[in-house]
Amino acid sequence: MTAADVPWIVALYAAPHARPFMQLPSEDEVRAVLGRPDLVERIVLDQAGERVAIWRAGLEETWLAEIRTLAVARPGIGAGSWALQRALAWAFGEQRVHKAYLYVTAANARARALYERHGLRLEGTHRDGFRAPDGTFEDLCHYGILAGEYAMTNQATAAAAGTLTIGGDLTVNRMGFGAMRVVGKGVWGMPPDPEAAKNVLRYAVANGVNFIDTADSYGPDTSEELIAGALAPYSAGLVIATKGGLTRPGPGEWDADGRPAHLREALEGSLRRLRLDCIDLYQFHRPDPKVPYAESIGAIAEMQRAGKIRHVGVSNVDLKQLAAARKIVTVVSVQNRYNFEDRSSEDVLDACARDGIAFLPWAPIGGPSPMKAQTLERLARDHNATPLQIALAWLLARSPVMLPIPGTGSIAHLDENLAAAALHLSAQEFRLLGDG
Repeated sequence: MTAADVPWIVALYAAPHARPFMQLPSEDEVRAVLGRPDLVERIVLDQAGERVAIWRAGLEETWLAEIRTLAVARPGIGAGSWALQRALAWAFGEQRVHKAYLYVTAANARARALYERHGLRLEGTHRDGFRAPDGTFEDLCHYGILAGEYAMTNQATAAAAGTLTIGGDLTVNRMGFGAMRVVGKGVWGMPPDPEAAKNVLRYAVANGVNFIDTADSYGPDTSEELIAGALAPYSAGLVIATKGGLTRPGPGEWDADGRPAHLREALEGSLRRLRLDCIDLYQFHRPDPKVPYAESIGAIAEMQRAGKIRHVGVSNVDLKQLAAARKIVTVVSVQNRYNFEDRSSEDVLDACARDGIAFLPWAPIGGPSPMKAQTLERLARDHNATPLQIALAWLLARSPVMLPIPGTGSIAHLDENLAAAALHLSAQEFRLLGDG
Protein backbone atom coordinates (compact mmCIF):
# COMPACT_ATOMS: atom_id res chain seq x y z
CA MET A 1 0.00 0.00 0.00
CA THR A 2 1.43 3.38 -0.96
CA ALA A 3 1.10 6.53 1.11
CA ALA A 4 -1.53 7.77 -1.31
CA ASP A 5 -3.63 4.67 -0.61
CA VAL A 6 -3.79 5.13 3.16
CA PRO A 7 -7.46 5.74 3.95
CA TRP A 8 -8.22 8.92 5.83
CA ILE A 9 -10.97 11.01 7.34
CA VAL A 10 -11.68 14.66 6.70
CA ALA A 11 -13.60 16.54 9.37
CA LEU A 12 -14.52 20.18 8.96
CA TYR A 13 -16.47 21.94 11.63
CA ALA A 14 -17.88 25.39 12.29
CA ALA A 15 -19.55 27.18 15.16
CA PRO A 16 -22.88 28.94 14.51
CA HIS A 17 -21.27 32.40 14.75
CA ALA A 18 -18.72 31.63 12.05
CA ARG A 19 -18.42 33.78 8.95
CA PRO A 20 -20.01 32.46 5.77
CA PHE A 21 -16.80 30.89 4.44
CA MET A 22 -16.55 28.81 7.63
CA GLN A 23 -19.97 27.24 7.24
CA LEU A 24 -19.90 23.57 6.37
CA PRO A 25 -18.95 23.21 2.69
CA SER A 26 -20.65 20.88 0.27
CA GLU A 27 -19.23 17.48 -0.59
CA ASP A 28 -18.35 18.66 -4.10
CA GLU A 29 -16.40 21.61 -2.67
CA VAL A 30 -14.44 19.36 -0.33
CA ARG A 31 -13.67 16.88 -3.10
CA ALA A 32 -12.40 19.69 -5.32
CA VAL A 33 -10.27 21.42 -2.68
CA LEU A 34 -8.65 18.20 -1.45
CA GLY A 35 -8.37 16.52 -4.81
CA ARG A 36 -10.14 13.43 -3.50
CA PRO A 37 -13.05 12.45 -5.78
CA ASP A 38 -13.61 9.32 -3.67
CA LEU A 39 -14.90 11.11 -0.58
CA VAL A 40 -17.92 9.29 0.84
CA GLU A 41 -20.11 9.01 3.93
CA ARG A 42 -20.76 12.57 5.00
CA ILE A 43 -21.87 12.68 8.62
CA VAL A 44 -23.12 15.91 10.14
CA LEU A 45 -23.50 15.94 13.91
CA ASP A 46 -25.06 18.79 15.82
CA GLN A 47 -25.18 19.85 19.45
CA ALA A 48 -26.19 23.23 20.80
CA GLY A 49 -25.76 24.73 17.34
CA GLU A 50 -22.16 23.55 16.96
CA ARG A 51 -21.64 21.23 14.04
CA VAL A 52 -19.09 18.76 12.78
CA ALA A 53 -19.03 17.09 9.39
CA ILE A 54 -16.93 14.00 8.69
CA TRP A 55 -15.98 12.51 5.35
CA ARG A 56 -14.29 9.19 4.70
CA ALA A 57 -12.04 8.46 1.76
CA GLY A 58 -9.90 5.55 0.64
CA LEU A 59 -10.22 1.81 0.85
CA GLU A 60 -13.47 0.36 2.09
CA GLU A 61 -12.23 -2.33 4.47
CA THR A 62 -8.70 -1.38 5.51
CA TRP A 63 -8.98 2.31 6.33
CA LEU A 64 -8.40 1.92 10.07
CA ALA A 65 -4.68 2.65 9.86
CA GLU A 66 -4.94 6.43 10.01
CA ILE A 67 -7.33 9.31 10.38
CA ARG A 68 -6.73 12.82 9.16
CA THR A 69 -8.98 15.66 10.21
CA LEU A 70 -8.95 19.14 8.78
CA ALA A 71 -10.11 22.08 10.84
CA VAL A 72 -9.23 25.37 9.18
CA ALA A 73 -10.36 28.47 10.99
CA ARG A 74 -9.20 32.06 11.32
CA PRO A 75 -8.60 33.73 14.71
CA GLY A 76 -11.71 33.82 16.87
CA ILE A 77 -13.74 31.52 14.65
CA GLY A 78 -14.72 27.89 14.90
CA ALA A 79 -12.69 25.09 16.49
CA GLY A 80 -15.13 24.37 19.31
CA SER A 81 -14.22 21.89 22.02
CA TRP A 82 -17.37 19.83 21.50
CA ALA A 83 -16.70 19.39 17.79
CA LEU A 84 -13.10 18.39 18.43
CA GLN A 85 -14.05 15.81 21.05
CA ARG A 86 -16.90 14.56 18.90
CA ALA A 87 -14.68 13.95 15.87
CA LEU A 88 -11.88 12.30 17.84
CA ALA A 89 -14.16 10.20 20.05
CA TRP A 90 -15.99 8.97 16.96
CA ALA A 91 -12.72 8.12 15.25
CA PHE A 92 -10.94 6.49 18.18
CA GLY A 93 -13.95 4.97 19.95
CA GLU A 94 -16.34 3.83 17.24
CA GLN A 95 -13.94 3.49 14.29
CA ARG A 96 -10.87 2.24 16.19
CA VAL A 97 -8.47 4.50 14.27
CA HIS A 98 -4.83 4.61 15.40
CA LYS A 99 -3.81 8.24 14.91
CA ALA A 100 -5.45 11.57 14.14
CA TYR A 101 -4.01 14.64 12.44
CA LEU A 102 -5.67 18.03 12.75
CA TYR A 103 -4.76 21.05 10.67
CA VAL A 104 -5.23 24.69 11.61
CA THR A 105 -3.94 28.03 10.40
CA ALA A 106 -0.91 29.21 12.36
CA ALA A 107 -2.64 32.47 13.25
CA ASN A 108 -5.54 30.73 14.96
CA ALA A 109 -4.22 30.88 18.52
CA ARG A 110 -7.55 29.83 20.02
CA ALA A 111 -7.77 26.60 18.08
CA ARG A 112 -4.11 25.77 18.65
CA ALA A 113 -4.51 26.25 22.39
CA LEU A 114 -7.57 24.03 22.29
CA TYR A 115 -5.66 21.27 20.51
CA GLU A 116 -2.83 21.46 23.01
CA ARG A 117 -5.24 21.27 25.96
CA HIS A 118 -6.54 18.03 24.50
CA GLY A 119 -3.04 16.58 24.26
CA LEU A 120 -2.26 17.11 20.57
CA ARG A 121 1.35 17.86 19.59
CA LEU A 122 2.54 20.28 16.94
CA GLU A 123 4.27 18.08 14.35
CA GLY A 124 5.00 20.56 11.60
CA THR A 125 4.19 23.83 9.88
CA HIS A 126 3.53 24.18 6.16
CA ARG A 127 4.44 27.63 4.89
CA ASP A 128 1.59 29.15 2.87
CA GLY A 129 -0.21 25.82 3.23
CA PHE A 130 -3.71 27.27 3.34
CA ARG A 131 -5.33 29.43 0.72
CA ALA A 132 -7.99 31.67 2.22
CA PRO A 133 -11.18 32.56 0.31
CA ASP A 134 -9.78 36.01 -0.45
CA GLY A 135 -6.86 34.43 -2.30
CA THR A 136 -4.19 35.08 0.32
CA PHE A 137 -2.06 32.30 1.77
CA GLU A 138 -1.47 31.45 5.42
CA ASP A 139 0.85 29.06 7.20
CA LEU A 140 -0.83 25.78 8.16
CA CYS A 141 0.12 23.85 11.31
CA HIS A 142 -0.57 20.17 11.73
CA TYR A 143 -1.07 18.49 15.08
CA GLY A 144 -1.14 14.77 15.82
CA ILE A 145 -2.25 12.45 18.59
CA LEU A 146 -2.32 8.66 18.98
CA ALA A 147 -5.47 6.91 20.14
CA GLY A 148 -3.82 5.81 23.38
CA GLU A 149 -2.56 9.32 24.08
CA TYR A 150 -6.02 10.75 23.50
CA ALA A 151 -7.57 8.24 25.91
CA MET A 152 -5.03 9.08 28.64
CA THR A 153 -5.41 12.84 28.17
CA ASN A 154 -9.11 13.23 27.51
CA GLN A 155 -11.06 10.25 28.66
CA ALA A 156 -12.36 10.71 32.16
CA THR A 157 -13.95 7.69 33.77
CA ALA A 158 -16.97 7.45 36.02
CA ALA A 159 -14.62 7.07 38.98
CA ALA A 160 -13.71 10.77 38.72
CA ALA A 161 -17.12 11.60 40.19
CA GLY A 162 -16.33 9.89 43.48
CA THR A 163 -18.37 7.13 45.10
CA LEU A 164 -21.67 6.66 46.86
CA THR A 165 -22.75 3.71 49.01
CA ILE A 166 -26.36 2.61 48.49
CA GLY A 167 -28.12 0.66 51.20
CA GLY A 168 -24.94 0.30 53.22
CA ASP A 169 -23.33 -2.32 50.95
CA LEU A 170 -23.47 -1.21 47.28
CA THR A 171 -20.61 1.21 46.63
CA VAL A 172 -20.79 2.69 43.13
CA ASN A 173 -19.18 5.52 41.17
CA ARG A 174 -21.35 8.63 41.18
CA MET A 175 -21.69 8.77 37.39
CA GLY A 176 -24.10 6.03 36.41
CA PHE A 177 -25.68 5.09 33.11
CA GLY A 178 -29.36 5.26 32.21
CA ALA A 179 -30.25 2.50 29.75
CA MET A 180 -33.47 3.98 28.38
CA ARG A 181 -31.80 5.35 25.23
CA VAL A 182 -30.19 2.12 24.04
CA VAL A 183 -33.56 0.94 22.67
CA GLY A 184 -35.54 2.01 19.60
CA LYS A 185 -37.22 5.31 18.79
CA GLY A 186 -39.97 6.26 21.22
CA VAL A 187 -38.29 3.97 23.78
CA TRP A 188 -39.90 1.16 21.82
CA GLY A 189 -38.48 -2.06 20.43
CA MET A 190 -34.96 -2.93 19.41
CA PRO A 191 -32.57 -0.20 18.24
CA PRO A 192 -31.53 -0.16 14.56
CA ASP A 193 -28.20 -1.77 15.49
CA PRO A 194 -28.51 -3.96 18.62
CA GLU A 195 -24.82 -4.88 18.59
CA ALA A 196 -23.85 -1.19 18.63
CA ALA A 197 -26.15 -0.69 21.62
CA LYS A 198 -24.43 -3.56 23.42
CA ASN A 199 -21.06 -1.99 22.64
CA VAL A 200 -22.19 1.23 24.32
CA LEU A 201 -23.05 -0.75 27.46
CA ARG A 202 -19.71 -2.58 27.40
CA TYR A 203 -17.86 0.68 26.84
CA ALA A 204 -19.62 2.26 29.82
CA VAL A 205 -18.55 -0.54 32.16
CA ALA A 206 -15.01 -0.54 30.73
CA ASN A 207 -14.79 3.15 31.64
CA GLY A 208 -15.78 2.93 35.26
CA VAL A 209 -19.58 2.84 35.18
CA ASN A 210 -20.71 0.33 37.79
CA PHE A 211 -24.32 1.48 38.21
CA ILE A 212 -26.77 0.92 35.33
CA ASP A 213 -30.40 1.97 35.65
CA THR A 214 -33.10 0.41 33.49
CA ALA A 215 -36.78 -0.64 33.62
CA ASP A 216 -38.99 -3.38 32.26
CA SER A 217 -40.93 -0.66 30.40
CA TYR A 218 -37.91 0.44 28.34
CA GLY A 219 -38.66 -1.29 25.07
CA PRO A 220 -40.63 -2.79 26.75
CA ASP A 221 -38.24 -5.54 27.93
CA THR A 222 -35.63 -4.57 25.31
CA SER A 223 -33.28 -2.59 27.53
CA GLU A 224 -33.00 -5.41 30.07
CA GLU A 225 -32.40 -7.94 27.29
CA LEU A 226 -29.63 -5.82 25.77
CA ILE A 227 -27.96 -5.36 29.17
CA ALA A 228 -27.88 -9.09 29.79
CA GLY A 229 -26.73 -9.80 26.26
CA ALA A 230 -23.87 -7.36 26.60
CA LEU A 231 -22.78 -7.84 30.19
CA ALA A 232 -23.97 -11.13 31.70
CA PRO A 233 -22.43 -12.80 33.59
CA TYR A 234 -21.90 -9.52 35.42
CA SER A 235 -18.56 -8.40 36.78
CA ALA A 236 -18.15 -8.09 40.54
CA GLY A 237 -19.36 -4.75 41.84
CA LEU A 238 -21.62 -3.96 38.86
CA VAL A 239 -25.08 -2.93 40.08
CA ILE A 240 -28.03 -3.34 37.75
CA ALA A 241 -31.01 -1.36 39.02
CA THR A 242 -34.38 -1.82 37.36
CA LYS A 243 -37.93 -0.59 37.84
CA GLY A 244 -41.46 -1.92 37.59
CA GLY A 245 -44.89 -0.33 37.65
CA LEU A 246 -45.42 1.03 34.12
CA THR A 247 -46.90 -0.60 31.03
CA ARG A 248 -46.44 0.42 27.39
CA PRO A 249 -49.47 0.55 25.08
CA GLY A 250 -47.27 1.86 22.26
CA PRO A 251 -44.25 4.05 21.33
CA GLY A 252 -44.05 7.11 23.56
CA GLU A 253 -46.99 5.92 25.70
CA TRP A 254 -46.70 5.08 29.40
CA ASP A 255 -49.43 3.85 31.77
CA ALA A 256 -49.07 3.27 35.51
CA ASP A 257 -49.88 -0.18 36.89
CA GLY A 258 -49.17 -0.57 40.57
CA ARG A 259 -51.30 -3.64 41.19
CA PRO A 260 -49.43 -6.19 43.33
CA ALA A 261 -50.13 -8.92 40.77
CA HIS A 262 -48.59 -6.83 38.01
CA LEU A 263 -45.55 -5.95 40.11
CA ARG A 264 -44.94 -9.62 40.91
CA GLU A 265 -45.17 -10.48 37.22
CA ALA A 266 -42.91 -7.53 36.31
CA LEU A 267 -40.23 -8.60 38.78
CA GLU A 268 -40.21 -12.18 37.54
CA GLY A 269 -39.82 -10.90 33.98
CA SER A 270 -36.92 -8.64 34.95
CA LEU A 271 -35.16 -11.47 36.78
CA ARG A 272 -35.52 -13.70 33.73
CA ARG A 273 -34.38 -11.08 31.18
CA LEU A 274 -31.46 -9.84 33.30
CA ARG A 275 -30.44 -13.45 34.09
CA LEU A 276 -30.39 -12.79 37.82
CA ASP A 277 -31.69 -14.56 40.89
CA CYS A 278 -31.93 -11.32 42.86
CA ILE A 279 -32.20 -7.67 41.76
CA ASP A 280 -29.70 -5.44 43.61
CA LEU A 281 -32.02 -2.41 43.46
CA TYR A 282 -35.67 -2.68 42.46
CA GLN A 283 -37.59 0.60 42.16
CA PHE A 284 -41.32 1.28 42.03
CA HIS A 285 -41.48 3.32 38.82
CA ARG A 286 -44.45 5.58 39.48
CA PRO A 287 -47.36 5.75 41.93
CA ASP A 288 -50.58 4.44 40.39
CA PRO A 289 -53.58 6.64 41.30
CA LYS A 290 -55.87 3.62 40.89
CA VAL A 291 -54.01 1.55 43.50
CA PRO A 292 -53.33 2.50 47.15
CA TYR A 293 -49.65 3.34 47.38
CA ALA A 294 -49.19 1.15 50.45
CA GLU A 295 -50.43 -1.90 48.51
CA SER A 296 -47.86 -1.39 45.75
CA ILE A 297 -44.97 -0.85 48.16
CA GLY A 298 -46.18 -3.72 50.32
CA ALA A 299 -46.00 -6.10 47.36
CA ILE A 300 -42.41 -5.06 46.68
CA ALA A 301 -41.56 -5.51 50.37
CA GLU A 302 -42.94 -9.07 50.19
CA MET A 303 -40.75 -9.86 47.20
CA GLN A 304 -37.75 -8.50 49.08
CA ARG A 305 -38.50 -10.79 52.01
CA ALA A 306 -38.69 -13.65 49.52
CA GLY A 307 -35.06 -12.98 48.58
CA LYS A 308 -35.74 -11.70 45.05
CA ILE A 309 -34.86 -8.07 45.79
CA ARG A 310 -31.80 -6.88 47.66
CA HIS A 311 -32.73 -3.20 48.09
CA VAL A 312 -35.85 -1.13 47.35
CA GLY A 313 -36.11 2.29 45.73
CA VAL A 314 -38.96 4.55 44.70
CA SER A 315 -39.39 6.91 41.77
CA ASN A 316 -41.45 9.98 40.87
CA VAL A 317 -42.55 10.57 44.46
CA ASP A 318 -43.25 13.56 46.66
CA LEU A 319 -42.17 13.91 50.26
CA LYS A 320 -45.41 12.39 51.62
CA GLN A 321 -45.14 9.33 49.38
CA LEU A 322 -41.50 8.83 50.33
CA ALA A 323 -42.44 8.92 54.01
CA ALA A 324 -45.28 6.46 53.43
CA ALA A 325 -42.99 4.03 51.61
CA ARG A 326 -40.38 4.23 54.38
CA LYS A 327 -42.98 3.11 56.93
CA ILE A 328 -43.35 -0.14 55.00
CA VAL A 329 -39.84 -0.90 53.72
CA THR A 330 -36.30 0.48 53.92
CA VAL A 331 -35.98 2.84 50.95
CA VAL A 332 -32.38 3.27 49.75
CA SER A 333 -32.93 5.40 46.64
CA VAL A 334 -35.25 7.93 45.03
CA GLN A 335 -35.37 8.64 41.30
CA ASN A 336 -37.09 11.95 40.49
CA ARG A 337 -36.92 14.64 37.84
CA TYR A 338 -34.39 17.23 39.03
CA ASN A 339 -32.04 19.76 37.45
CA PHE A 340 -30.76 23.29 38.05
CA GLU A 341 -33.98 24.71 36.56
CA ASP A 342 -36.59 22.23 37.82
CA ARG A 343 -36.14 22.07 41.59
CA SER A 344 -39.64 20.82 42.44
CA SER A 345 -38.09 17.83 44.23
CA GLU A 346 -35.83 19.99 46.38
CA ASP A 347 -37.55 18.89 49.60
CA VAL A 348 -37.24 15.23 48.60
CA LEU A 349 -33.54 15.68 47.82
CA ASP A 350 -32.99 17.38 51.17
CA ALA A 351 -34.67 14.47 52.95
CA CYS A 352 -32.49 12.01 51.04
CA ALA A 353 -29.34 13.96 51.90
CA ARG A 354 -30.32 14.07 55.57
CA ASP A 355 -30.97 10.32 55.77
CA GLY A 356 -28.29 8.99 53.41
CA ILE A 357 -30.68 7.93 50.63
CA ALA A 358 -29.31 7.96 47.09
CA PHE A 359 -30.99 10.46 44.76
CA LEU A 360 -31.06 9.62 41.03
CA PRO A 361 -32.01 12.70 38.95
CA TRP A 362 -33.57 12.24 35.55
CA ALA A 363 -33.81 15.00 32.90
CA PRO A 364 -30.48 16.52 34.06
CA ILE A 365 -30.73 19.55 31.78
CA GLY A 366 -34.50 19.99 31.45
CA GLY A 367 -35.77 23.00 29.50
CA PRO A 368 -33.84 25.97 30.85
CA SER A 369 -35.22 29.48 30.68
CA PRO A 370 -33.53 31.85 28.19
CA MET A 371 -31.52 33.47 30.99
CA LYS A 372 -30.37 30.13 32.43
CA ALA A 373 -29.64 28.85 28.93
CA GLN A 374 -27.32 31.80 28.35
CA THR A 375 -25.56 31.15 31.65
CA LEU A 376 -25.23 27.48 30.81
CA GLU A 377 -23.74 28.24 27.39
CA ARG A 378 -21.30 30.78 28.85
CA LEU A 379 -20.07 28.34 31.49
CA ALA A 380 -19.72 25.68 28.80
CA ARG A 381 -17.51 28.01 26.76
CA ASP A 382 -15.44 28.91 29.83
CA HIS A 383 -14.79 25.24 30.57
CA ASN A 384 -14.47 24.10 26.95
CA ALA A 385 -17.38 21.81 27.72
CA THR A 386 -20.90 21.14 26.53
CA PRO A 387 -24.03 22.50 28.26
CA LEU A 388 -24.97 18.96 29.31
CA GLN A 389 -21.55 18.45 30.89
CA ILE A 390 -22.01 21.64 32.92
CA ALA A 391 -25.49 20.50 33.98
CA LEU A 392 -24.12 17.13 35.12
CA ALA A 393 -21.25 18.81 36.98
CA TRP A 394 -23.80 21.03 38.75
CA LEU A 395 -25.77 17.97 39.86
CA LEU A 396 -22.65 16.27 41.23
CA ALA A 397 -21.81 19.42 43.18
CA ARG A 398 -25.35 19.83 44.51
CA SER A 399 -25.29 16.91 46.96
CA PRO A 400 -23.06 13.97 47.90
CA VAL A 401 -26.08 11.63 47.58
CA MET A 402 -26.65 12.66 43.96
CA LEU A 403 -26.15 9.86 41.42
CA PRO A 404 -26.71 11.14 37.86
CA ILE A 405 -27.69 8.50 35.31
CA PRO A 406 -27.38 10.19 31.88
CA GLY A 407 -28.25 7.87 29.04
CA THR A 408 -27.25 7.61 25.39
CA GLY A 409 -27.02 5.17 22.53
CA SER A 410 -23.71 6.62 21.31
CA ILE A 411 -20.16 6.02 22.48
CA ALA A 412 -19.19 9.58 21.55
CA HIS A 413 -21.99 11.01 23.71
CA LEU A 414 -21.06 8.59 26.49
CA ASP A 415 -17.51 9.96 26.43
CA GLU A 416 -18.95 13.45 26.83
CA ASN A 417 -21.03 12.36 29.81
CA LEU A 418 -18.08 10.64 31.46
CA ALA A 419 -15.93 13.73 30.99
CA ALA A 420 -18.39 15.64 33.18
CA ALA A 421 -17.33 13.43 36.10
CA ALA A 422 -14.02 15.29 36.22
CA LEU A 423 -15.47 18.76 35.67
CA HIS A 424 -15.50 21.02 38.72
CA LEU A 425 -17.49 24.23 39.07
CA SER A 426 -16.42 27.04 41.35
CA ALA A 427 -18.78 28.10 44.14
CA GLN A 428 -19.69 31.18 42.12
CA GLU A 429 -20.41 29.13 38.98
CA PHE A 430 -22.55 26.74 41.02
CA ARG A 431 -24.60 29.67 42.37
CA LEU A 432 -25.02 31.18 38.89
CA LEU A 433 -26.98 28.14 37.78
CA GLY A 434 -28.64 27.28 41.07
CA ASP A 435 -29.86 30.71 42.16
CA GLY A 436 -33.08 32.30 40.79
